[in-house]
Amino acid sequence: MAKEYLRVIKKMGLHAKAVSRTKSSAESITSEFGIDCYDGGYAAFNIEIAREDVAVVCTPIETLFSCTKSLINLGFKKILVEKPGALNVSDLEELKNLADASSCEVFIAYNRRFFSSVQHLRKILATEELLAVNFELSEWTHRIILEAYSEDALKHWFISNTSHVVDLVFDIAGVSDELSCYTSGSLDWHPSASRFSGSGRSGRNILLNYIGYWDSPGRWSVEFVTADNRYILRPMEKLAVQKKGSIEISNIEGIDYSDDEICKPGVLKMMTYFLAGEYARFCDLAEQIERIKIYNKMANY
Repeated sequence: MAKEYLRVIKKMGLHAKAVSRTKSSAESITSEFGIDCYDGGYAAFNIEIAREDVAVVCTPIETLFSCTKSLINLGFKKILVEKPGALNVSDLEELKNLADASSCEVFIAYNRRFFSSVQHLRKILATEELLAVNFELSEWTHRIILEAYSEDALKHWFISNTSHVVDLVFDIAGVSDELSCYTSGSLDWHPSASRFSGSGRSGRNILLNYIGYWDSPGRWSVEFVTADNRYILRPMEKLAVQKKGSIEISNIEGIDYSDDEICKPGVLKMMTYFLAGEYARFCDLAEQIERIKIYNKMANY
């Protein structure tokens, strides 16, 4: 993920420095992107910080919290940290208290909020009333390289990764005030559940329904239902529509996907908004604290 950010930074023509854990990865980053990269990890990172400097944290999931905490203490005032920021509420609350005391703004990087498909959908929903959202959060668990993640990150995979889908739904439809959640099954590395379903309504009176199967076929997808149309993100990078009275599902024409094709989808727009100080579309620490409480319920943690 760090290299995805570096591709975007290079594309935007920005000056940046990187910090890597090992000398070999630092040399690889310097060679590929032509920027200074320090080895030794964030704990050894100690340079003078200018007030306008910003930091992007894309360490392994289990060190996102400690790295962000270190950067706040170093004096950074704007930090974008990869999702989920931390795996539990207490760590997020500690970050929020520290950030507030240090006048530091910290946001969680959910890049799917910035997909071109989602940007276009937002414009449509500004003119049509959203009635309901159906979403699927099935994971392709057979594709996950278990050795690449810590035991804690895997046991909380709903927060570590699946939260991408729920975060997008809550961002557009509103957080659920009422949500009935059901689970069954288990995986060796995710004992709390492997199948998920639930329903409720958001604070905006929008009905929500979801399913997810981690030990059966499926995929991530979201359907936004209005009176006349059903807008479908399946895959989430593209926007399709099913019109009332028709069973046909067709891609919506005229969407400019170019930003999502030159780098990891959503990252270029996300960085553009972040560096411009346009934070309205970001998940801040206060929001993430409340949402992880819901994710815990949905995942049977």
